[in-house]
Amino acid sequence: MNRRLEALTSLRFFAALHVILFHALGDRTLGLPVPVEAVVRAGPVSVSFFFVLSGFILTIAYASRPPAAQWQKYARARFARIYPLYALGLVLMALGWWRAHAQSGWLGATLLTPLLLQAWVPTFAMAWNPPAWSLSVEALFYAVFPVLLPRVLRASKSKLVSLAVAGWVFGLGLALAYVVTAPDGLREITTASDAPWLNALKFFPLVRLPEFFVGLVLGRLALDGHRLPAWSGGVAVIALLLALMVSPSLSFPLLHNGLLTPLFAVLIFSIGTSPPPKWLEHGWLVTLGEASYALYILQTPVLGVLHGLAKRVGLESPMLFLVLGVLASVTVSLVCWRWVERPARKWLTERGAHA
Repeated sequence: MNRRLEALTSLRFFAALHVILFHALGDRTLGLPVPVEAVVRAGPVSVSFFFVLSGFILTIAYASRPPAAQWQKYARARFARIYPLYALGLVLMALGWWRAHAQSGWLGATLLTPLLLQAWVPTFAMAWNPPAWSLSVEALFYAVFPVLLPRVLRASKSKLVSLAVAGWVFGLGLALAYVVTAPDGLREITTASDAPWLNALKFFPLVRLPEFFVGLVLGRLALDGHRLPAWSGGVAVIALLLALMVSPSLSFPLLHNGLLTPLFAVLIFSIGTSPPPKWLEHGWLVTLGEASYALYILQTPVLGVLHGLAKRVGLESPMLFLVLGVLASVTVSLVCWRWVERPARKWLTERGAHA
């Protein structure tokens, strides 16, 4: 299973890169073919990949050592996994945050964000360090996982699959209901749209829970020895690319909230249960995957600094900014993974073991 988990780690880099490309592009136009730019502009979709993958990996990792029996150890490990870089992202964004919002009455967001609670008040979800909203959602996943895991391991496979499908359909049903009823009165919904009910749909943790549950079920099926042929992963990738190419014609709320979850599920399950492609096991790519969390959570401060520098020197080329943004973000992520994330996680874990 280690080889397969390494391959999945490599996939994390591509998912994080997709999100970075989306944010680095912003409202600029690259002048590339429309389908290519459509793929880049669909970057938020890759967050669903992380949610499904999280459920799969946690189930594989903890099936033989239920976290409910060692709650403190489990909680410490999860905290050590995400919080050091999460806190670093907040520190790097603090000055800009306070300058922009000190007088705007956003005290609630300032209090909730360090506690990983901002997504529970969707208006605050994108506060301080915008990508951090998904970590607020992930915190819910970590909290309910010890309760869900024993039930997932005991339940019949047919029941689990039915529940996973029902959860996915329910999530899409909420998105479809939003599109049909248009409670915010938006005529057009894009990645830049910002409205109360839309934010609740996109960011509220309970709405995203079905995607995590799909990952749990995939993990259980993998533990039971179920497999998909290796080629199914390639088919899933092709289908994902085609879907992203036509994404402008798809409903954004549905696309954002799990429309592509089945394709992510096939990709993850295929790579996680069959011999992975050799190129996904290359050490440098696995390292980039290990640093993908740093790449994701630190993208906003890095791109913000680069944007300021670009303004000063008069850099107007969207393509050049995109390339520089990716290079700068990847470089910073590798440095912070090596010199911040790993040492902090080790220190917190060992400190807890000796407490």
